[in-house]
Amino acid sequence: MSDLRPLLLAISSAVLASGVTWLIVRPPPPGVDPSLAARPAAGSSRMIGPPLLVPPSGIQEDAAKTPDRWKDHRGSNGLITAEAMPDAVAAMLLERDPLLAMEAFSALLRELTPDNAAAAWEAMSGRIHGAEAFRYLPLLAHAWGALDGPGALAVIKSGGDRDGLKTRLSVMGGWATRDSSGALAWLKAQEASADGLKEGKPEAMQELRMLKAGLIRGLAAHDPDQAMGLLPSMEEKERGPMVSLIAREQFRLGIDTATQWAGAISDPALREQAMASLVRQYATDDPAKAAAWLSTQNGTANNPSSIGAVAREWAAKDPAAAVQWMDGLAEGPAKNEAWEDALRSWSKKDPLASSTYLSKMPVGPARDSAVSSLSRSIAREDPDAAIQWANTIQDPAARETALVRSIQLWSTRDQAAAAQWIGASGLQPEVQQRMLEPLVRREPNPLKKTPDQKPGKRPRSR
Repeated sequence: MSDLRPLLLAISSAVLASGVTWLIVRPPPPGVDPSLAARPAAGSSRMIGPPLLVPPSGIQEDAAKTPDRWKDHRGSNGLITAEAMPDAVAAMLLERDPLLAMEAFSALLRELTPDNAAAAWEAMSGRIHGAEAFRYLPLLAHAWGALDGPGALAVIKSGGDRDGLKTRLSVMGGWATRDSSGALAWLKAQEASADGLKEGKPEAMQELRMLKAGLIRGLAAHDPDQAMGLLPSMEEKERGPMVSLIAREQFRLGIDTATQWAGAISDPALREQAMASLVRQYATDDPAKAAAWLSTQNGTANNPSSIGAVAREWAAKDPAAAVQWMDGLAEGPAKNEAWEDALRSWSKKDPLASSTYLSKMPVGPARDSAVSSLSRSIAREDPDAAIQWANTIQDPAARETALVRSIQLWSTRDQAAAAQWIGASGLQPEVQQRMLEPLVRREPNPLKKTPDQKPGKRPRSR
């Protein structure tokens, strides 16, 4: 999962960019000539579109009475020139109120053209850092991609910024919202000619994966079928996050629409991933309704991960209702998963109530799963209690696994104490060996001071 973290972080930036830029760059409504909103060719001076900001009152202001904040920055053609764009950016950044600043930034995005976008990027990326960069730059990249995808990708890549790849993901998303076929053709050309790709170099492969993720993000909202069509060309471990991303866009249209979309996916594995994603999103919003909906889905109703997702969210919000629902589930892997996931969130919310309930729970596989989860949750803070709980698990294999996990988690807090407990546990030698292996592999921190150690001196092995 660690090698997917940059991809997921980049996707989150692209999601933010797409959501806000959608208010600025959007397809024409029904009845409007699509040619009026076509993507301008590189080098043209057409703007993204008409102003779309609505005053807080919900009443559209009279354009004639609205002051032109960019009046002093416009050229003879009425547009902000590339030379004047740095001053326009500086004026925008003077606004310190966050809501007014975002309004000014949105207004500036509507002034972008293929001629001044690079100047806007250079001015913005050179002036803002940290949280401000995360807030503004993905939006600017997304809007620029909608105007001139190839130009934006080339300029940002040539800048050599360490976050440039993540930003180019936003460019791909913006490009796909306006010219998906052009963006896809460009990406395929890159796959055919990218330096290092045929040799399997990780950097080249990672770059193309992230750019494809940006393209899928841009397609997800308005052409989910085309977005799904790109998934088979991705590695299997990357399909899950992408399916979830597309499913999230479908879920916004309503659970009925999303269910119909997911049910029509021909690939069984992708269909199952899409349904699981819908379950997680529905459960986050309303776990009770998600449980009722899940019971109507023949192919997913007894899926352990789906049942577990509902249980986890429901237990965090209303443990009593979640317990009542889980008690009514049929015995089997799905019910066991439900209890394990429920205890993961319930023990964090109310460890006393959850442990009290478990102490009265009938012996069986469901209780074993719940106890295993509780033991793992408290192992770092209360290892003695975690071990005592783990020892109450009836299934020998599950009990051994729970003990090993508890000891390993304990060792991250107190390696010496965990090792001492293992030696005195009386467990079978092979079980002790399994518990000790992570402790032996874990190298002590050479910079951490101990009572008998001077700073910088490597600690003695225990």
